[in-house]
Amino acid sequence: MSGSTTAPARQLIDELIDRAHSEWPSVTFIIALPTGEQVLLPHHLAGLAPCRDGHAGYFSSVIRPHCAVDPVPRGAGTCRMVPLRRPPGGRQPPEYRLTLRSGEVTTYP
Repeated sequence: MSGSTTAPARQLIDELIDRAHSEWPSVTFIIALPTGEQVLLPHHLAGLAPCRDGHAGYFSSVIRPHCAVDPVPRGAGTCRMVPLRRPPGGRQPPEYRLTLRSGEVTTYP
């Protein structure tokens, strides 16, 4: 696997995490990776895994160590961020889907 393909995929995932945390800071998500692995992503305000530098490197430093294999094989596939549950008294957060080849992010209510 080339680093040139993996680095942009990791950056795209960092940007996806940043978007979800910015739009829904009180929501815990499950991030589902192209290999089928799933990782709990605590809500932004939880203080369990601090978010720094706009999530730059968050994927590599916080999520990647929990994966048994490289979760972005050949920079292909789809990553999904699925809300664990609706925040108290709030509306339902969307599911985010990131297509790694194109970098396109779509949301599903």
